[in-house]
Amino acid sequence: MGPWAVALSRVNNFCLLGMTLCLCTSGIEALTMTNTTRNCSDGKWSCHDGRRCIWNQYVCNGRIHCTDGSDEKPDVCALWQCSKGMWKCGDNICINDEYICDANPSSFIGNCITSKKPVVLKYCNCRDGSDEQKSVCSEWNCTDGYWKCPRNNRCIPNDRVCDGYGSCGDWMWSDEDPVICSTWNCSSGYWKCEKANKCIQTRWVCDGTSECPGEDEEPELCQRWNCSSGLWKCMEA
Repeated sequence: MGPWAVALSRVNNFCLLGMTLCLCTSGIEALTMTNTTRNCSDGKWSCHDGRRCIWNQYVCNGRIHCTDGSDEKPDVCALWQCSKGMWKCGDNICINDEYICDANPSSFIGNCITSKKPVVLKYCNCRDGSDEQKSVCSEWNCTDGYWKCPRNNRCIPNDRVCDGYGSCGDWMWSDEDPVICSTWNCSSGYWKCEKANKCIQTRWVCDGTSECPGEDEEPELCQRWNCSSGLWKCMEA
């Protein structure tokens, strides 16, 4: 009967797996069960009821995956070490590293609350808001593919740096600072306007609409430009 050890003292009795009572010859009697765990493969964790193995990254991630809820029990999460690439919130929930200090609404998973009052932060992934606290972000090193805003310590994707739009959320537009953009290497799939020091998507180059006046639509450039995948080059342009 799988992970459940069933003890009955009579024969010709009727029980169903998962039931706590059995229909016996003398009537209904209690079913004695011993809770055991599975031997899971590497990278997986056994639910306490032994019914299934789940990936380590699903343990203490704020969502229940075990039928008995053991993967989100406070006593389990208090001692749990988050998987590689994940960070432990102050309330012992594990979230992806890339969500730390990102203030990104697309990665928002729940309300930010503290024991006293709602956190003033607009976006957070930890339920206690610890992933966006100033004390955390001041020491945090952004993950690969992200850039740290110098004024508010927010992490933004590299392709949002020097793209002509302020993504750091500070009034100085620190991610569009001319000093930074003069030496910034645009991300893959982007082209740099040399005069404006601005990164634009390659599919916008020679598309008939100027993103960098006097640069991305210049006849000489467009004559030798190879259109991006999925686009076709007009012979006369």
